[in-house]
Amino acid sequence: MPEPSGLRERTRFELGFGQAAQAILKCATDGGVDLVVMGVRRLDPIMAAQFEKPDTAYQVVCSAPCPVLTVR
Repeated sequence: MPEPSGLRERTRFELGFGQAAQAILKCATDGGVDLVVMGVRRLDPIMAAQFEKPDTAYQVVCSAPCPVLTVR
């Protein structure tokens, strides 16, 4: 199957350090990103209840300037 025209030129991967949600949101905002794709995993509800803050995927989905696709 042929690749859609221009897809390779528009696909970008970033590597950053620091707080994950803030780094992803900064990259999406500064780079004019059209879509954020994130891998997520199921977390046991008992374990999730012990976290003080929302997880990275939740923070990104709530604040992203573009659609976010999560893949399990």
